Amino acid sequence: MYFKVFGIAFLCLAIYKVFEIWLAFKRCSEKTEGVMVARQERMERDAYRRMNKYYVPVYSFEVDGKQYSGSGMKFKNEANLLEIGSKCKVNYNPRNPEDCFFDGKTGKELFVIVFAVVSLIFLFL
Repeated sequence: MYFKVFGIAFLCLAIYKVFEIWLAFKRCSEKTEGVMVARQERMERDAYRRMNKYYVPVYSFEVDGKQYSGSGMKFKNEANLLEIGSKCKVNYNPRNPEDCFFDGKTGKELFVIVFAVVSLIFLFL
């Protein structure tokens, strides 16, 4: 019984994440080429109140002659980031180019797959 409840909960989270990703791509329907301009280092506390260093890619892109910039997901390992000066794909909202995201390794796809697999395991136990 409890496995089915956990399975349904994990499945709901997976469906929610798929919907969230779909909405982001629908809202930010235009694509352009951007350039990685910096790597920010951030210190944040984890669930155990320990300080951890994270790296955040910063990119810039141009729409109608105006420069915009954004930042991607945080990474614990600096090796996961693109080199500064390298080109990247950027999705942006045509009505509001400041609403954008870096179309690269996000980890959200893996999150959805893991939650979907775990939910199926719980549902069939």
